Amino acid sequence: MYSYFKTSIPRLFQQSVLLRSSSSSKALNAHPNLGIQDHALPAKSSSAVNEAILSIFQDINLNILAYGPAEAVEVNNVAKHYFNSQGKNIRPNMTLLMAKAVNSHLGLDLDFNVYSQQMKVAEVAEMYHTASLMHDDVLDHAEVRRGRPSVNSLWGELSSIRGGNFAVGLASSEVAKLKNDEVLYCMSKILESLVIGELQQMSASHKGNNSDARFQRYLAKTFNKTASLMAYSCQSAAILAECKAGQDRQLSTMAYNYGKDMGIAFQLMDDWLDFVVDAEQLGKPSSADLKLGLATAPVLFACEEHPEAMGPLIERKFSGPNDVEKALKIVMKSNGLNKTKALAENFCQSAILSISSMRYSQAKSDLEDMLKFVLCRMR
Repeated sequence: MYSYFKTSIPRLFQQSVLLRSSSSSKALNAHPNLGIQDHALPAKSSSAVNEAILSIFQDINLNILAYGPAEAVEVNNVAKHYFNSQGKNIRPNMTLLMAKAVNSHLGLDLDFNVYSQQMKVAEVAEMYHTASLMHDDVLDHAEVRRGRPSVNSLWGELSSIRGGNFAVGLASSEVAKLKNDEVLYCMSKILESLVIGELQQMSASHKGNNSDARFQRYLAKTFNKTASLMAYSCQSAAILAECKAGQDRQLSTMAYNYGKDMGIAFQLMDDWLDFVVDAEQLGKPSSADLKLGLATAPVLFACEEHPEAMGPLIERKFSGPNDVEKALKIVMKSNGLNKTKALAENFCQSAILSISSMRYSQAKSDLEDMLKFVLCRMR
């Protein structure tokens, strides 16, 4: 029944083989152009979607407050901190646009009951995401998030963990109210993937690994920590529409693939930005990944060109004197950043192909435009 939930990491790996196997400009130019502009585009969405996103954050705050100050004043404040400092809203935006695109394809445009359930999926996904930020900031000892002090820097690590746990519990209760076993299973996969991704990142060892093994592990971690939430929330929104229309799971598979490929592209660009944007623009310290000992796509591509210089730095997780500065210089003189952005474009093109057989709608067009934003964003 649930076979379509499985993610093929080898398939993701194969999508990157062309770029990783050649440093030639021919390989880098082998992917269709998405009409990218020089400056970041806003994530396009209709006024109805913007209103729905505002409603989602209002509902989240109301649900948090519903537990009452007598139960947990501090936990409530901690949980609300990141919800009140909204980021790009790309995840709820994407989920609701996918919902509208699928609804239009199935003739459910005017079915408010279905859309209200899909809004709940977007709400739950955002709560899971925000909870993961609270936990990540504790693990990374981060002091800044979205240009503001992190939860753990304001309330301490224990309160940050409690706030994240509180958000997860509240979100899980909300998704159960949908009374859809497929959606419940699908959304639970987000939690499983987030935990697995964090474990993959924490336990990563690069000693003795070849280039392929490193990159395959990087893609697996990227899916679990970032793309899984986008993939499963898009899929859940589509499943709700398919259940109402009595359809098979073809559209939800398309939605899953769109979210997966877009999520990987999003993270690739995030890794790219860590090298090219200053801390003020990024809203967090630049070169943060290197300082955490993480070898991301630009580093892995650079290592293929300069294995003797970069390899030892990766193996000791940039922990030696001036290792971060050395790695930065190697990345900057390599073709790593160009290859990373080209690979992100490849995944964006794959995302477009995933929904190509959906009927035209404004929401579908907005989903395509969102991919341009992913490739052009500068924060």
